[in-house]
Amino acid sequence: MKKISTLLLFFSLISCSQNKPVIEVIYNINEFSSDDNRLNITLDITNKTNNDISSLWSLHWNQISALVDSELLPKNIKYEYVAGQSYNILSFGDHSLKKGESFLINLNQKGVVRRKSDFPMGGFVVINDEIIDVKFINLWENAKDVEDLNIPTANDRFNNNYSSKLLDKSQLDLIVPTPNKIELLDGEIDLKNKYSLDVDQSLNLSFDLIKSLMSGVVDVVSNDNKIDIKVSFLDTLEKESYILNIDNDDISIFASHRSGALYGIQSLKQIFLVSQLENTPIRNLEINDSPKFSYRGMLLDISRNFYGP
Repeated sequence: MKKISTLLLFFSLISCSQNKPVIEVIYNINEFSSDDNRLNITLDITNKTNNDISSLWSLHWNQISALVDSELLPKNIKYEYVAGQSYNILSFGDHSLKKGESFLINLNQKGVVRRKSDFPMGGFVVINDEIIDVKFINLWENAKDVEDLNIPTANDRFNNNYSSKLLDKSQLDLIVPTPNKIELLDGEIDLKNKYSLDVDQSLNLSFDLIKSLMSGVVDVVSNDNKIDIKVSFLDTLEKESYILNIDNDDISIFASHRSGALYGIQSLKQIFLVSQLENTPIRNLEINDSPKFSYRGMLLDISRNFYGP
């Protein structure tokens, strides 16, 4: 019985909060001018509370992308904008609003509304020390020069950005990121399933690490009799630089530091992977690569750049 009473009280509180008297504001976009990024709007304000509004009062709301043009405001209406917080305030002088009554005000805004998220939100009315919630109803469907404001899904963005024209393979780089220097030489070899490896101990690069990096592409083994891939120390190279040579059955990587040797291994893995996926032979080549900057990074803003599956 106690649980039932608690549930009844809970639903009663919800019902009361949903039926709480509010000020209703219909934000209607009439027209958008792309020439100077201006919006012509109408605010239809209705007093749905149980009390008349006769004293000084103000309408407050948040809106990120548009500001009211205060120079074109009607008399006895003052506009304030709190920069940095996208906070808008319209103060009304002698505009009384009795309960159940409405009045219209035409405004011009500087800015744009690209998405529904750019509409007014978080509104309230202040009368003396009293705060009354505002319910915004945003209309834009019949506005001139306003396109679809629905937020695109990840699939929408993917389809809009999907290119119907594919690049020819000859235009694609063999390795990403593109090395400083890559020279294709005469001759080619077929990709093997298994490669023997020898690594200079001074590079502090373990055999197991290289084996795991190559996993799924080729099998790497240790064989003292026949060496297919030799990773050697070369002190004339910078810390993250490497040289990769493919000369028929001899593959050599030179580096002065563990990081450079790892980059060389990664480039070789890409070459192997392309050969495997495309079922094509491997060209003889020489790569001389080094980073332009010692610190590299990339920022992907996933809140504004959506990618489909």
